[in-house]
Amino acid sequence: MYQRQFGLDQNPFTSAAVGDQVYTGIRQGKAVAKLKIALSKPDAVVAVVGPIGVGKSTLALKAVDAAAEQGLTAIVAPLNLSQDDVLELLIAEFGINSEASSNMARFQDLRCFFTEQTQEGYRPFVLVEDATALGIENLKLLDALTAADPRGYSGANLILLGGPELSDLLDSAPLARLKQRLRTEQVVERFSVEETAGYLNHRLAQAGGNGEDILDGNVAQAVHQSTQGVARLIDNLMDTALSFAFSRKQARLLPAMIQKVARSVYGFDTGKPVDAAATDAPADDAAPADTPAAEDINSIDEPAELPADAMDSEASPGSEAMPDGMVAEPATTADAVQPAIATPAPTVFDAPAAELREPTADSAMAPPADGQPANPLLATFETP
Repeated sequence: MYQRQFGLDQNPFTSAAVGDQVYTGIRQGKAVAKLKIALSKPDAVVAVVGPIGVGKSTLALKAVDAAAEQGLTAIVAPLNLSQDDVLELLIAEFGINSEASSNMARFQDLRCFFTEQTQEGYRPFVLVEDATALGIENLKLLDALTAADPRGYSGANLILLGGPELSDLLDSAPLARLKQRLRTEQVVERFSVEETAGYLNHRLAQAGGNGEDILDGNVAQAVHQSTQGVARLIDNLMDTALSFAFSRKQARLLPAMIQKVARSVYGFDTGKPVDAAATDAPADDAAPADTPAAEDINSIDEPAELPADAMDSEASPGSEAMPDGMVAEPATTADAVQPAIATPAPTVFDAPAAELREPTADSAMAPPADGQPANPLLATFETP
């Protein structure tokens, strides 16, 4: 919808970032590197802990791509599942053609599949999106399914995601065997302000855009205050803000717009107002005094009488009639700011008020020469 206006090849803030689209700052890059090393063992268990929406699944899948050239990954969704459900879900995720009618038969079908894929050079991974919600019994089932054994079964990698409570769950006695297989536990934090700025610029660049052209320098601060650095919330807010700017034909986002969308659409606590970044333009390049400032041009507050469909119109606003036969030029846009110029009617001289007062004795003008107008300036505007 808005890609062309911002010079983008695709939607930059889709929720499914993969490959190079995944942002890895310093902290995220270290977590991915450690997960990659831990996953080098075919039946290793790793845990990724952090708040909801910070990108645990995204980073874990990036680590899988780095650890295995040919990986097969099944994702166990955060649902209330029985052991029957877990096995059936894995069979469906891996695309196994199974007619097993019992849990034991399904269990064996999965183990045979893992063995066959390993022999063909593929690495099977099971990623559990909310290990805490899955429960102890299901985790014990996955432990038994993915652990290697002395008879040559190589097992599969198990990736457990969850909140801070996952660490406590793995320390419980029933999961002692699973905990012994744990190679690393990586904590994923919310983005800092600097990481938020890096994330925005990275995602825009991956979509073919330029963050410096699209975002005001203080937008990252406004986004961080509104979302607390949660990646999923950032994606939602930025996608909506770009759509909002598109409807108003604005090619640049300002902090005020971000905070307005965050409050009115999502109900976020946006914190204190964030001003637009100061520009470094020299004084000679400053806009004329009667030109609206960038903040005003990009204002998201519409007049009460503005028609509802005005924001979606593709045509430029029409000229607006002025008193005494004067016509105002069309309104300016953020892309080409020009002062509005009033065109005078042929016989009207718009003189300053000071020149239209009755002359006093001290300021009376000398009598004009014969055949000359009383005021030489009026000669320009007189009609034949």
